[in-house]
Amino acid sequence: MHKFLLVVGVVSLMALGVGISANPAQAATECNGTVTGTISGGLVVHPGDNCNVQSATVSGAIIMDGGTLTVCDSTIDGSVIVRVTGADSASSWVNFANLEQGCGGNNVSGTVNISGVQGVIPGDELGSSVELEHNTIGGSLIVSDNGLTEVESNTVVGSAHCNGPTTNFFNFLGPNVYASNHGCPA
Repeated sequence: MHKFLLVVGVVSLMALGVGISANPAQAATECNGTVTGTISGGLVVHPGDNCNVQSATVSGAIIMDGGTLTVCDSTIDGSVIVRVTGADSASSWVNFANLEQGCGGNNVSGTVNISGVQGVIPGDELGSSVELEHNTIGGSLIVSDNGLTEVESNTVVGSAHCNGPTTNFFNFLGPNVYASNHGCPA
């Protein structure tokens, strides 16, 4: 009986301790508008959202399944995962740094994976669906099944995989640098 009470007491204290010391997981913030400063838990962008990340530090991933995304002069401590499907593809675009539009490069600690984006970035010189310019990416770069994708002057620590129309149109900041390249512009 003493062993039983001891075990129940220890388990109860452990449960209480876990309940007191556990940090609640930071939920991602839906982005529909301009965000700056520090964002904990990451961002999500859904169909109909127009997310504009300016000079921000995002602790967590940016996940997009529709809408539009512009990221300028920011640090993302996580990955950027864009997977748009169906009817939402035609109205979605990603502007991930675009110096011609005054949108400076970003630092991403994880992978950037963008697929299914077919809309057109307003005012883009080529009518591109995706612009990736002058970013540092700590993981891999994967772009597939998008409209025209401009990949210009990026440094990718991991491998780069491109499937679909891509270009390094201006290349005025220098070439893209990859650990290994599978179909992306030089």
